[in-house]
Amino acid sequence: MVGVEGRPAPLGGGDARDSDWWSSLLNYVVSVFFMLSALTAVTLTTTGEMVNIAVVNSGTFVGALCFLIGSYVLLPPSSTTASSAIGA
Repeated sequence: MVGVEGRPAPLGGGDARDSDWWSSLLNYVVSVFFMLSALTAVTLTTTGEMVNIAVVNSGTFVGALCFLIGSYVLLPPSSTTASSAIGA
């Protein structure tokens, strides 16, 4: 198993405190959900309907949620000195 930036990941799958690892994992999950969504978005030539609209919509929604969570994970921690300087 390969971790972030080509470094080998620990046998447990990654460091739970490493935000880069979590972001990479979430981006991988996003890829899977978007692939499922794209594969099921095939339109049938006989009826003109999509194969499974529920999978298309839920795959896109879950993928978007994973992108949102992955972005949140990479936010830098808030600084207490900056917030106290604003209030002063």
